[in-house]
Amino acid sequence: MNIFSSVNASQQRETNSENQPKFLDHRLYNLWDKVPVNYYQKGVKTNIFRWIWHYHKIKLAKRIIKRIKLSNCLDVGCASGYMISEIAKSYPNAKYFGIDVFDKAISYAKKIYPHINFRVASAEDLPFRSNSMDFVLNYETIEHVENPLKSLQEIRRVLKKNGTLILAMDSV
Repeated sequence: MNIFSSVNASQQRETNSENQPKFLDHRLYNLWDKVPVNYYQKGVKTNIFRWIWHYHKIKLAKRIIKRIKLSNCLDVGCASGYMISEIAKSYPNAKYFGIDVFDKAISYAKKIYPHINFRVASAEDLPFRSNSMDFVLNYETIEHVENPLKSLQEIRRVLKKNGTLILAMDSV
């Protein structure tokens, strides 16, 4: 079953002259370009506080997933895929998807987690069919998008009727 929405040529995302998605503000892209693509993977290995912070978020997600029948999971704002890859270790039979606007992080994630489907996409325009996701993670992302309401509407659109969303913000 294909859960990605079909996109015709007139609906495809526009890119700028540097082939970056247009939804990226050029100044923001330059800032992201300075962030190492393995920021999360390296951080949890070298900083005990980051490890504890992420460990508890992953543990919470796994506890919630244990109570539902999981066939697929979407991480909105997945960066380089660390969180969703940790969840996938415990539930290997589900299908996993991650989206982020940072194309270099997505390229990195595709290399180190080939069993997870990663795409460059905006939280405000999710490339999935309606009612296709059992579980959606939105850790520390919603406060960074241009239009949080649109992002929530998109998450609601792709989430199945009895689906589960974890939404967490660390700053507002």
